[in-house]
Amino acid sequence: MLKSYRSASALLGALLIASLAQPAAAATPAPDEWLPSVVDSSMLTSSVVSSGNVTSPDGHAFPEGATVELVAYPAEEVMRTLKEGDTIQVSPVAKARTDESGHFEMRLAEPSKLKRYASALGVVNFEIRAISGAYYAAFSFSSELDALNGARMQRADLVGLNLVSLPANDAVLNLEGSRMGPINKTQICGETLVANYGTRAVAIGQTYTAGAGRTGSLTYTSGSSSTLGVGLSMTGVYGSYSASGSISLSSTTTVSFAGGTGGRLYKTYYVYGKYAQWCYPIGGSYDPSDIYAYKVRASSFAGGSAVSVTSAPPANYCVALANGSTLTKSSTTAGTFSSGAKLIADIGIDLSVRTGYTSSTKVAFTNSSGSSKNLCGVSGYPGGTPGFISLL
Repeated sequence: MLKSYRSASALLGALLIASLAQPAAAATPAPDEWLPSVVDSSMLTSSVVSSGNVTSPDGHAFPEGATVELVAYPAEEVMRTLKEGDTIQVSPVAKARTDESGHFEMRLAEPSKLKRYASALGVVNFEIRAISGAYYAAFSFSSELDALNGARMQRADLVGLNLVSLPANDAVLNLEGSRMGPINKTQICGETLVANYGTRAVAIGQTYTAGAGRTGSLTYTSGSSSTLGVGLSMTGVYGSYSASGSISLSSTTTVSFAGGTGGRLYKTYYVYGKYAQWCYPIGGSYDPSDIYAYKVRASSFAGGSAVSVTSAPPANYCVALANGSTLTKSSTTAGTFSSGAKLIADIGIDLSVRTGYTSSTKVAFTNSSGSSKNLCGVSGYPGGTPGFISLL
């Protein structure tokens, strides 16, 4: 794994990170020296659960043999109990090395063991970490376990992000420059909650209705799941963070927003914190010098509600909604709010939020205007995959 290192860096693009000038090279460890308790994916024949490509900041393929690991985080029921100063250990569940083109594929030796990291809803939050020489990158994502046996990860929905956990798709990890120390044979790695940012209003949906007799509403039921963006920094200082994937958390109470007119942006509250990532050799003890990176992410659902005004989205996929009718959307993914969680005052950027229309989260439009009106989706018709919807 990693030993301590520090550098100030600039993030260029989704995960583009500049390298240090003339970085010190780190020797590639022998296979049995790196995470010896985890079976290398090249030795397994199970299904690929995550794949991608790794490139350097200049766009070249990462060197053959670069180490890539998949770690699982404790279930969200554990993460929500953390207080400032508390620590967790993360668990490597898969490892791989890049080939000559910078490609990697992850396989699990014992998929059933993922159950121990799953939330009550069967969701596991992961992080992929790529390491080679002076370069390091981390990317978070979540996935549901197979509902029948808990043995496989389903395809993760990471539309618009560079790294996807889709077996049939490749992805690009642009790496943050940072001077690496030697890769040790045995280390304990984890994270410490170093700052609690408290609650932040998080956008979970929106409706737009154009005129009297037309209303929109949203219900965020207990168990509703939202995909919440993660920020990554090598130094933890303001302005050094960049988007680095997302995690999934769920509500523990129901929030019902009454029907209203015009553009309405619906929000609830999640707790956010700053986590220091560290590693130290077995037999040692934690020291602040062991910190190698910082993450900002949500830790738990706080509840509550807020509504603000929003503008009409460009919705052009329209069908008629007769007078006296109501349409309720409870399937497919809603749109993504790129700045749905306001953290710019704390870290220099806002983080993304995405909530799906599911049996737990639903949006409804009612037409009582006295005549038929158009119900329009942004990315498709209301009965399909519309993204955001307007009643015009």
